[in-house]
Amino acid sequence: PLANDSDWSSIAPTTYTVASEGSYTLYPWAKDEAGNVSSVFATPVNVIVDATAPRVAMNSTASDPTNISPIPITVQFSEAVTGFIADDITVTNGSVDNFIAVDGDTYTFDLIPSGQGIVTANIAQSVAMDTVGNGNVAAPPFSRTYDTVSPTISSIVRADANPTNAPSVNFTVTFSEEVMSVDMSDFTLSTTGNIAGSSIAGVTGSGSAWTVTVNTGGGDGTLRLNVPISADIKDLAGNSLGGLPFTGSAQYIIDKTAPVIVSVDRVSTVWTNAASVDYRASFSEPVTGVDASDFHPDVDSGNITGAAVTNVAMEGSCTTYCSTYIVTVNTGSGDGVLAAVPDDSATVSDAAGNQLGTPPYFSVGAYLIDKTAPMISSIVRASADPTSADSVDFTVTFSEEVTGVDTSAPFDDFTLSTAGVTGAAITSVSGSGSTWTVTVSTGSGDGTLGLSVPVSADIQDLAGNSLGNLPFANGEQYTIEKTRVLLVA
Repeated sequence: PLANDSDWSSIAPTTYTVASEGSYTLYPWAKDEAGNVSSVFATPVNVIVDATAPRVAMNSTASDPTNISPIPITVQFSEAVTGFIADDITVTNGSVDNFIAVDGDTYTFDLIPSGQGIVTANIAQSVAMDTVGNGNVAAPPFSRTYDTVSPTISSIVRADANPTNAPSVNFTVTFSEEVMSVDMSDFTLSTTGNIAGSSIAGVTGSGSAWTVTVNTGGGDGTLRLNVPISADIKDLAGNSLGGLPFTGSAQYIIDKTAPVIVSVDRVSTVWTNAASVDYRASFSEPVTGVDASDFHPDVDSGNITGAAVTNVAMEGSCTTYCSTYIVTVNTGSGDGVLAAVPDDSATVSDAAGNQLGTPPYFSVGAYLIDKTAPMISSIVRASADPTSADSVDFTVTFSEEVTGVDTSAPFDDFTLSTAGVTGAAITSVSGSGSTWTVTVSTGSGDGTLGLSVPVSADIQDLAGNSLGNLPFANGEQYTIEKTRVLLVA
């Protein structure tokens, strides 16, 4: 220094202020009253100025989360320190073991979890000091989630409509926690019926929810997704999937077969004169979309006109899908054979979406519509005439087959007309179809004997039409001759 520098002091300094941290050399000089400056006095002093607190951090090779115990931890200071011991580490849900001072700035210890969940370790400030006495800065908190519980499958459910005829379907697989390493090899399929060619097509997802896409193959049956014991699925801590094999999946009903109409048959007896009739349409499986536009009346023979389908209703307690439907048809006018036939354009489908197959179909049960009243064609003698016999037969012929002819006393469907004859009575009625025989006892006396059918006769044809041309009194008569003729010579 120069003699006239302003920094000279009359008292030897005990401190020296520097501008920043670093390494400094202090050189002492002296100056007498005459202003003479000495050479460097004594030996220069080397001084290192350090005001920076040592930093510290903890790290581990264990993943987060982890199923490792103990968890190995390395404590790294930014410089060498002293005074750092195991008790300076504060732990929650765990304890410190195997504390080792590797060197002045590196330490290791084992963090032993006490239970499942988050395990933490903290190092407070100023628990260790560097060589000049600076206390450390507090370490960033260290934590790991300790998990040794195996993940499980919560559910495997259908993600698409069921039943289905789709070429592929999706299953949603839900795990109890986030998992990894999920791929197609972790799943298998089980089927029933005649399904062939089904396969796992892909796996997507993340966390605890994954989607497995499956090709349904060909054929009908059920399709289920399983997780075999060989599945290599783990949670984030590395725990393998538990509860295997898993076969509790919801299953799809695979239906690729089109429904067909098995029959359209009568609900009631074949002969009818009703204004409307019902048919039972039976399908091979429950279907929907069936309405009046899917059927039309078919007149196979006769002169029926004006017939029309008026209603179609599900039979029984069905709601949306049903395997039998009641088809109501107005019979119109005229007589003939009437059936209900499905249309070629019928828009009917099963629950899987398969449209009605192989139209057209034909009814297997038709009604014989008969709205024409039966008539008495004739009543003729079936015995000799004239006669003295105790009984005679009348043949009654109707225009068609009839029923309800009274064949037991008092034979109310017939009456007798007599002249000169007393005590005549109907004794029996027999026959079938359109031809009947009425046997009458001729009584006594001479005269005529005829058979009539009164208005009150309860004779009907097979369709229930009552006899039309009543009363009928136009039949043939017998001449009864019971008095002997004496010849006088």
